[in-house]
Amino acid sequence: MNKIIDATDINPWINRSLSEELVYWRGYNRGILLHGPRQAGKTLLLKAFGQENFKKTVYLDLADEESRIRFESLSKAKFAEHGYPSNNGDFIIDTLNEMRKDMVDSPDTLLIVDEIQESPYVYGKIRYFVRCLKCKVAFTGSYLGDFIFKSDVRESAGDLVRLDLETVSYLEFLKNRSFYEEYKTVDVFDSQAFRSQRGSELKTALRRGFYDYCQMGGYPEVISSYLHGAPMEKCINIRNLIVKDFYDECNKKIEKLPELKDWDEILGRIAYAVVNDKEWTKVLESENQPFPFKGISGRSAEEIDRIVKWFTVTKMIDHSFITTTPFVRSLTSPYVKLFFTDLGFLQHVISKTPGLVLESDAKGFMAENFAFLALRNLKHLFRDQEVWKYDSKGLNGIYEEADFIKFVSPVNKRLLIEVKNKRGSTPRSDKVLARGEADYIVKFMDADAKLGETSAVIPFFAIDRLQVIVEMLEAGKIGAKTRRMEFFNSKYEEPEAGKQVRNPK
Repeated sequence: MNKIIDATDINPWINRSLSEELVYWRGYNRGILLHGPRQAGKTLLLKAFGQENFKKTVYLDLADEESRIRFESLSKAKFAEHGYPSNNGDFIIDTLNEMRKDMVDSPDTLLIVDEIQESPYVYGKIRYFVRCLKCKVAFTGSYLGDFIFKSDVRESAGDLVRLDLETVSYLEFLKNRSFYEEYKTVDVFDSQAFRSQRGSELKTALRRGFYDYCQMGGYPEVISSYLHGAPMEKCINIRNLIVKDFYDECNKKIEKLPELKDWDEILGRIAYAVVNDKEWTKVLESENQPFPFKGISGRSAEEIDRIVKWFTVTKMIDHSFITTTPFVRSLTSPYVKLFFTDLGFLQHVISKTPGLVLESDAKGFMAENFAFLALRNLKHLFRDQEVWKYDSKGLNGIYEEADFIKFVSPVNKRLLIEVKNKRGSTPRSDKVLARGEADYIVKFMDADAKLGETSAVIPFFAIDRLQVIVEMLEAGKIGAKTRRMEFFNSKYEEPEAGKQVRNPK
């Protein structure tokens, strides 16, 4: 229901990276559309922002049928009754005042209009909210719903700042841990960094946190419970309830989709396809019921295709492009690799389809999916905003593959990224490096960090330290004469060629 937010409603349990952009937005003469999937924490973030930056926060929930119908009918009646000209939005404030007697239209008020995709009528009146009200207006919208009416309603692009919010990333999760400030001071590439008792405890906590995050995913309600000491079993139960609610909403939003009992099976087969590197274009373009969806009773190829596209629209699935050369990066390439946008969602799907995805394959794909999401969150470090997989034809005619390739500006260095669920060598990427098709290799794995002249190992729990590698590449400090004392304020000893760089004792 619509209400004035009281301080007791706010639970500032976690800091989100997008908070800083909201502060900047307050100085703009535009509204904001905070877009993101269900349960990403959009409403909680805006409520906390309102409490911290405004004298009053007013909340209108369009997902609440009673509130939505009342607002629409009242505003339509007032528009007709007073015959307001098209550039006058008094009918909006009159409607708000009637629904909330204590509504104050002033620059010190934040109006939150939640789940705007539920009302095409309100969506079409965005310009009145933004241009005619004195208060700041923030709209939220789930990806659920875009698919339904976006062709019928034009977005008032000039009146809105649009920001995307996804579930809590691992980097956000890490920054909200009690030991994060201590972790920031650690040079993970120093072989002595975790040798002390306290260092060992910190490393154990970091590794445990990484594995826990992969199990529960980034739904804010789940992360909040975890940070407040809830056992993992409870966190997973909350995650599963959120997924069930998502399935229920899917069934309401789109016609002729399967019953709830089929969702896990269908998504499990999607997981099977992406884990086993099936060419997704074949899955989507097949005229017959596409593999790996054979065996889903009563579902046509057209319906399966619609389901898969639905999950891309709702941003539950994302993709990286596969490039055949580091010099040609075509957005029209038909080759893509799919990933799930929340690891908890992926874990739920795999857990509900025993026997379809092998445990060893699932662990490997989970690690690769984790790296993909981390690279998206670290996109500010690179020249290209997309995440690319790399596939190059070797001199012997055999295709050599690496997990990801990123381009570092302004030095135009090519950073090859390998993800290893288990320890082991990376002969394919080593060959790519030897041919001069990449400038440096980073290996994400469950191992101690190492920094060398042509390659580095970064443990999964310290994946944010990829920034150190990028900075060193930009500064030309990685190579035959590696220097990194500028980054850690340490003394330096020139290593022998080919030797791992070590901190002085």
